[in-house]
Amino acid sequence: MLAFSSSLLAQDAVNGIFLGAIFALLGIGVVLIYKSSGVLNFAHGSMAMFCTYIYFQVDRSFHLPVGISMLIAVASGVVLGALTYLGIFRRMRNAGLLAKVIGALAVAGFLQGAAAFLWRNATQAKPPMQFSQHVVHLGSVGLDWQHIGTILITIAAGAGVIALVKWTTFGVALRATAQNRMAAKLLGVKEDRVAALSWGLGGGLAALAGVLIIPTSILTVYSMTGYMVRGFVAAVVGGFVSLPAALIGGFGLGVAQESLLATPIQSLSSIFAGLLIAALLLLRVERFFALEQELRALEELG
Repeated sequence: MLAFSSSLLAQDAVNGIFLGAIFALLGIGVVLIYKSSGVLNFAHGSMAMFCTYIYFQVDRSFHLPVGISMLIAVASGVVLGALTYLGIFRRMRNAGLLAKVIGALAVAGFLQGAAAFLWRNATQAKPPMQFSQHVVHLGSVGLDWQHIGTILITIAAGAGVIALVKWTTFGVALRATAQNRMAAKLLGVKEDRVAALSWGLGGGLAALAGVLIIPTSILTVYSMTGYMVRGFVAAVVGGFVSLPAALIGGFGLGVAQESLLATPIQSLSSIFAGLLIAALLLLRVERFFALEQELRALEELG
């Protein structure tokens, strides 16, 4: 059992902000997709992984600047997300929740299989980092620029998506669909267009999470599995409807999970996400974030 160290706790908490940024990006994407189509996208992590392989391949084959390779990967995520909805889940619009879950798992399996085949010779691939590994120190706490850049990009992306949903015509249509799907249709909201755009945004956020986190480790077809579990925790914090709550929940989960490593109960860190999901579902936190109309609309979707 480790003795408590305040300096170690501070460093682990700051590391948790970096991991929380990834959880937040994934959680926001899950919320967007669920609000628009009622699909719990269990393929979200596989989308992130597949687009990160694209990032790796573009960099290896064309030697483009890292920023351009990153934009290509994110654009691939947007296209992949939109095509997944238009090709599969649009046809399952009226299907039950179980059928949609099975469909999402099938997509995840397909993407994992496709990546394993296409990049079978790229075992333990190492995509390039976007930022320097030079460590910036603030007292006893240090973070490299890859971590700092990831945190800043996540805050910017999260704020941008929240503003998009709050202030644009697309956002009005998405909120109307989430609150009363039938009334939204009668008012001329094109449900398929809203859902396809939401899936595209969700896919782009998944790709962004993948290209930011995987360069700090090794790229395999299962690289995003653990991160995706935490991404679902962030989505559950927001009751699958609140983007700000998912953003805050992702960061909060990262800090809490990593901070446990500096305490005598560090063994709880590995199971903290699972315990938190169970607690949040039992507490039905969606009651605190969703309007009554949104809850009814989501229940209609399963």
